[in-house]
Amino acid sequence: MLFVGGSVLYYAISIPLIVQESVKADKAGVQGEIWRGKYSSFMRTLLYLAVAPFGVFFSLVLLIGSYLDEQTCRRRFLHRLMITYQQRRIM
Repeated sequence: MLFVGGSVLYYAISIPLIVQESVKADKAGVQGEIWRGKYSSFMRTLLYLAVAPFGVFFSLVLLIGSYLDEQTCRRRFLHRLMITYQQRRIM
């Protein structure tokens, strides 16, 4: 649940920033700096679209890894508990 909320919050905050940068670049392009304005904005947006899915991918990898680690820790705990229980019954 926290993973989904974090992803939604990330995109909800970052997309308006990209749009705001695009508007600034368009204004700069109107003032004569067309090469620094529009194309720079396009490249930033392209970079954002290329990098943003990697954040989701790495988050999923961490989420799956933490789940598997927790599962292993629980098995180890139950295994030690059963060994202790069996040793007490033998004595």
